[in-house]
Amino acid sequence: MPRLLEAGVDAEWLDRDAMLKRTGLPSLHGGIRVASGGQITPLAYAHGLARAAISAGVRLFGDNPVKSIEPDGQGWRVRTASGEVRARRVLMTTNAMIGNLLPELRASIIPARVFQIATQPLPLPLRETLLPDMAPVADTRRHTFALRWSPDGRLVTGGMVPPLPGRMALARRLFANRLRRMVPDLPEVRVEFSWTGIIAGTLDFLPRMMRIKPGIYAVIGCNGRGVALTTALGREIGPWLAGRMADADLSLPLTAPRPIPSAAYQDSDRISSCRSGGPGRFRSAVPIEPPHIWKSNFCESRRHDMSEATVGGKIKWSRQEQVALTWVHPGQEFSHRLVTKKLHGSSISFHITTYMPHFDTMVEGDGVHEVILYCLHGWSKQIVEETGEEHIFKPGDAMYLPVNYRYRHIIGEAGLVIAVCANPSKEAGDM
Repeated sequence: MPRLLEAGVDAEWLDRDAMLKRTGLPSLHGGIRVASGGQITPLAYAHGLARAAISAGVRLFGDNPVKSIEPDGQGWRVRTASGEVRARRVLMTTNAMIGNLLPELRASIIPARVFQIATQPLPLPLRETLLPDMAPVADTRRHTFALRWSPDGRLVTGGMVPPLPGRMALARRLFANRLRRMVPDLPEVRVEFSWTGIIAGTLDFLPRMMRIKPGIYAVIGCNGRGVALTTALGREIGPWLAGRMADADLSLPLTAPRPIPSAAYQDSDRISSCRSGGPGRFRSAVPIEPPHIWKSNFCESRRHDMSEATVGGKIKWSRQEQVALTWVHPGQEFSHRLVTKKLHGSSISFHITTYMPHFDTMVEGDGVHEVILYCLHGWSKQIVEETGEEHIFKPGDAMYLPVNYRYRHIIGEAGLVIAVCANPSKEAGDM
């Protein structure tokens, strides 16, 4: 709060009573009111920016996806299906929709699919008590809860859901149920609209300004806040591209792309796995003293349309729905087993386990198998029964479990998807 005020932001702290009066949500214990905040329709805003750019003499070319970016003398040649552009400098503003154009850029973000829903128009008395000022609200949990009114009186909310078949229907159900939990005296709601898109996430939730190659730059990693963030950054990036601002004067430092270990797995409806005995072995930079959580590179395999897995000496591909599914806890936890084979004289299995949101269970070892877990999506809290030690398990984290372990597993609102390697081979240096 002091830093906001020092920066000249018109903001005030609201205690629980003030927050309840402003929002009508008793579950919020306090908050910050930012007078300059608000809401807009992103599509209408994009159209307005396009009109302003055209009126300033900018030439826009729609429906022309870039096929390649190639060196061209002292600059670059950007090729599309219907033409090409030569430029001294290229700025990538695709955010999560980078595709295969620049693999190093794609590997530096976590593409996460998010969903939004809108209810039917709701009665006027509710609008007089719930967000009565029409100001949107968002909280600070890892899986952000945000709520706003549409101009025609609908509640709009959304977020992430586990990467399961039928995700849109799941999003509609989960978010409608969340509204019922959070909004007191809410009448029966119907979800009349739902939509989805992909955001670019980073592990620290901060954006990046990257120098990909000499003359190729990218602004990426808005973490779901792209409308406001890119508007603010654009005021700097324009003068910087025109040569009127030095690199050192940018709010975001220019950095090289840094791959995120789990980026290839995020928001994929496909099952990815490492080639046995290849570069995808587990590696740890710390001694194994279970239970211990550490950062792991886990897999360096390249992601194709379908993933590679060496099973029985042959490369095989698979989609999630083609892999045998086993319900561990009906309706709450299920597993897709990908690989079960002998490796270096020991049995090893690799599978993907998915947990539904808010599932709370005790997990224990079988006395036989060692296990390594790697978080791909969502988050959970893990409480070790013997010591009471708590950890937040989030994308990029790995955890080693001995043959005898027991901990409480509390799944967050986004669900949880983990890669599980059972009985990995120590002799082969897999840990």
